[in-house]
Amino acid sequence: MKKIVAFMVVFLLPFWKNCPVVIGQTPAAKNKAAAVKVVEARISSITEEFTTTGSLIADNSVTIRSTAEGPVKFCPWREGDRVSKGEKLVEIDRPLYQQEMLVAEANLAVAKAKLADLVAGTRREEIAQAKELVSQREDALLFAEKDHERISSLVSSGALPAEMEEKSRVSFVKAKTDLAAAKERLAMLKAGPTRTEIAVQKALVDEAEVKAAMAKAKYEECLLLAPFSGIVTKTHIRTGDLATPRAPLIDLIDPDSLIVRFAVPEIYAARVAVGHQIEVSLDAYPGQTFTASVKRVFADLEKSTRTRLIEARIEADQSLELLPGMFARIKAKLRTENDTVVIPDEAVLSTPRGEKIAFIVADGRAVQKKITTGIEQQKMIQVLEGLSGGEKVVTEGSRSLKDKMEVTIITSTPGVSENPIKTTTQAGDMR
Repeated sequence: MKKIVAFMVVFLLPFWKNCPVVIGQTPAAKNKAAAVKVVEARISSITEEFTTTGSLIADNSVTIRSTAEGPVKFCPWREGDRVSKGEKLVEIDRPLYQQEMLVAEANLAVAKAKLADLVAGTRREEIAQAKELVSQREDALLFAEKDHERISSLVSSGALPAEMEEKSRVSFVKAKTDLAAAKERLAMLKAGPTRTEIAVQKALVDEAEVKAAMAKAKYEECLLLAPFSGIVTKTHIRTGDLATPRAPLIDLIDPDSLIVRFAVPEIYAARVAVGHQIEVSLDAYPGQTFTASVKRVFADLEKSTRTRLIEARIEADQSLELLPGMFARIKAKLRTENDTVVIPDEAVLSTPRGEKIAFIVADGRAVQKKITTGIEQQKMIQVLEGLSGGEKVVTEGSRSLKDKMEVTIITSTPGVSENPIKTTTQAGDMR
């Protein structure tokens, strides 16, 4: 046994020489204060905002389609071409429709001319001609009457056969009928057209107009015009292709209708309204920020993403070329609180009961305070209750703290390693 003890002493002696022992000293771990970093709670302003992403889209875009079928007679457009409002985009070759329209327009012109003639009334030249005709018919009747009397006398004397008297009588009766017709026409010309005649002709004009409009509409199904000035984004057909009903022909957008569309999280959905100003940055123009105004707020939330669609119009320099599909980054400010207590978010802790707390350093000890927070933005948090401006709030080392616990504040100097600086005297430190 003595040999074993002697061996252990010889073996452990070198280690004991390197392990100093201070008799009667309390372990440093029990007396050492917790090292923390602090910042002053400051009175400042903080802005609540959110960021999201979106895309540029053309609010006014259309796909040109036709209801007619036939070979494409005209379509010179390609992607990127600019067109003006009312300019011909596509023409489908249907000559029968065009001829029907021309015939209907000619019939309408004839009906209108007749109506205008009736409304204008009888011309003096027509009345003069009718009077001259009546005078001629009177002379003819007088001659026929005298001729009939002469022939009747000769027939009675036996100089002429009886059938000659019958022929003269027929001529006399005809002359009387012609005179009556001429006088009736003269009276009608002097009286002018009746209201019934004018109404009938107006009805004929209306009928001709409807037929002309139907023929024109049928023809215009083959003639497609640009509904607005814009840019052709895609052509689906070429001259010579066969157009079919409801098939897409040309896609057109209005470059002046570009807007930025983005989705707002549900938490902010009710706080963005028409007229709200937002900031937009485009990857196509790095380093530039544009102002945009909200123009449309969709009425419901997307069920899958729980977001609300918003559309805004960018107030950009007209010299900048904005294109549909550009990626946009959006920043929207909701409200600003001035003269309020603001601390870093790393100073705020949550308890198991869901309360929020922060530690401040007072008289060398950590003091736990229950706080009420407000706006959280850019790693800063607004404190509504629980803290005052100027208090030293713990930002590092707070997770191991307990209320009334002694602490040591760490300060950082550029180029110098961080060393704990004790600002209080520990209990039991006998100096």
